[in-house]
Amino acid sequence: MIYHWGLWRCPVCKTTSDTAHHQAVEDYNYLIKPSITNAEFRKFPHLTSVFSASRLLGQMNLQHGGEKKNRYYIKP
Repeated sequence: MIYHWGLWRCPVCKTTSDTAHHQAVEDYNYLIKPSITNAEFRKFPHLTSVFSASRLLGQMNLQHGGEKKNRYYIKP
C-alpha cells in the first residue's frame, strides 16, 4: 500500500485504509525485532517523510524510550 494524503491506498485493488500502518508495525515486531525506530518504520512500508512516520507512530499509543534521534517504540 502507498501512503498519500493521510490514507493508505492499494494501487491494485484501490482499497483504502487509515490504519494499515498498525499491521505493518505488528508485522515488523514479529518478523524483525520487538522495537522499531522512525527510520526503520519509514524503510519497512516505504515512507519518505520523517514527519509522517513520527505522526503515525505517535498516534498508535506505543510505549517509547530514548530521546530525539534515539527514540524507539515498543508495542505494549
